[in-house]
Amino acid sequence: MNQFTHDSPLHSPSVKKTTPSVLAPVATHQNSTQRDHLSVRTHSTADARSGGSYGFTYYEYSHLEERINRDLKTLVYSFECRCPMAKIVAIILGGVYGRGEAGCFTDHSGTEKLYAPYEIVVVIKDMSALQKSYLTQLIATVIYGLKTKLNTSVRLIKVVCESNLYTLPSLPKWYELKWGHRVLWGANTVLAKIPFSKRPVFTAAEALQILFTQGIALVQAEREFNRLLRKKSALQSHSIALVRIWRTLWQTYLICGAVYLILTRAYTATFLAKLRVLRNLEVEDPFLSEIHFSEHYWKALQYMFRCGNVPKAADIKSQFSEIFLIYEKFYFKVFSIYTKRTILDGRTFANAVDRYYRAGLFSHEQSGVRYMVYNVMLLGLKGLRGVWKWYHPRYRLYAAMPGILLKNLPGRGRLVQLAGEALALSRQRYDKSRTIAFLSLWKSV
Repeated sequence: MNQFTHDSPLHSPSVKKTTPSVLAPVATHQNSTQRDHLSVRTHSTADARSGGSYGFTYYEYSHLEERINRDLKTLVYSFECRCPMAKIVAIILGGVYGRGEAGCFTDHSGTEKLYAPYEIVVVIKDMSALQKSYLTQLIATVIYGLKTKLNTSVRLIKVVCESNLYTLPSLPKWYELKWGHRVLWGANTVLAKIPFSKRPVFTAAEALQILFTQGIALVQAEREFNRLLRKKSALQSHSIALVRIWRTLWQTYLICGAVYLILTRAYTATFLAKLRVLRNLEVEDPFLSEIHFSEHYWKALQYMFRCGNVPKAADIKSQFSEIFLIYEKFYFKVFSIYTKRTILDGRTFANAVDRYYRAGLFSHEQSGVRYMVYNVMLLGLKGLRGVWKWYHPRYRLYAAMPGILLKNLPGRGRLVQLAGEALALSRQRYDKSRTIAFLSLWKSV
C-alpha cells in the first residue's frame, strides 16, 4: 500500500492540530472473498497515524469520527447486501473525507453537522457495456437509498472499469483522488493505475473552467442569500442555507488558490500542501502579496476545518463584496494567460475578449460549423449573430462572468453585449432575469 506522510499543519497562533492517529478498521460482515482485510484503508495525508481515532476530520473531533465511521460501515454493508461484490474491485472514499480534511458546523440548536457529502468512486471488473450499465444503475440505487439511512448525503462520483483507470482524463479531481483517498473495500492499490505524477500539468483552459464553475456557485449563493434577506423572519430557520452560502464564499478562496497553482504548474492534492506552496510563491509574486492571499486562504481553511456557528447575515453580506473583488483579480489573471493578452480591469478584459475571439485565435478550443448548429439549437436564428456562432456556447458565458458578478465593473455593458445576453434571455420563458438565463444556458451545454 502506498503511504504518504501527513502534511504537517502550518503554524498559526490560534490553531493547533492534535496528534494524528491510525485509521481503525471498519467492521463489515465477513461474507465476501473480494475484501482486502475488510478495513478502511487510507492513501491520503492521514495515513501516518497512531492511536485510536479515524482521521476523517482535520481536527479529529472524536464524536464526528465515530459517526463517520458508522456511516461508512453502513455504506459498505449496503453494497454487500445489494450488489454482486464479485464484480466490484474496490469502493473508494474521495473528497475531504478521503484526504482527512473534513470539518463541520454548529447549527442554531447546537448540533454539530457535517457539510460535505461523502464522495464515492466504485472500481469494477471489466465487463460489457450492457453489464456495466446494469451494475451502475444498481450502485446508483444503493447510493440513493443511503440518503434515508445517513444524515449526510452520498455522491457517486464515477463507476469505472479497472482497465479504464489508465485512460482517466488529466483533471485535478482525478489527481486529488489518486493522491488523497481511502479504500473502504477491496484492492487497496487499485488507484495506483491512474497515470498521474506528483506534479501534474493542467491547462489554462481547465483553470478557467474551474474558476467559472465557482463563479456560477457564487451567483447561485448571492441569489439565495438575497431571497432569504427578503424573508428576514425566516433567517433563523434557514441555518443550513446560511452555512451553505457562507461555505461557498470561503470555498472561493480555495478555488482561486488551486487555479493559481495550476497556472504556475505547482498543483498538489491537499489543502495544506497548497497553502505551503502559495506562501512560498507569495514571497516573490506581487499578485499574491498585494492582496495577502495566503492569509485569506488560511482563514478559509480554518473555517472549513473547525466547528463554527451559523454566520450572521451582516457578515455574509460584507463578505460577498470582498470575495467578488478577489474573484475578479483571479479571473482576469487566468483570462490574461488564456488569451495571451494583458488584462488589468473590466475595459481591458472586454478588449482582450473582443480581439481574441474576433481574431480567430482558436488555439486549443475547437470551433466550426457544428458549434454554429449548436448555437442555433439553443438560441434559434439569433444564434447566427456575431463571432460567437463559431464557438461552443460556454465561451460567451466565460466572457460574461465578470459582468454578472460585478455590477459596477467598468466596461460591464460591453461584457454583457459580448456575451450575447439578449440571445440567452430570448430563450427563457419562466424567468427573464440575467442570472437565471446564464445559469440555464450553462446547464444546457
